[in-house]
Amino acid sequence: MVSEMTPTRRVMAAVLGGRVDYVP
Repeated sequence: MVSEMTPTRRVMAAVLGGRVDYVP
């Protein structure tokens, strides 16, 4: 899960970080 670079995880990290900077 840590070494997973999926778009879904990117969005989750963006939401947790408080920034909308996810790339499809």
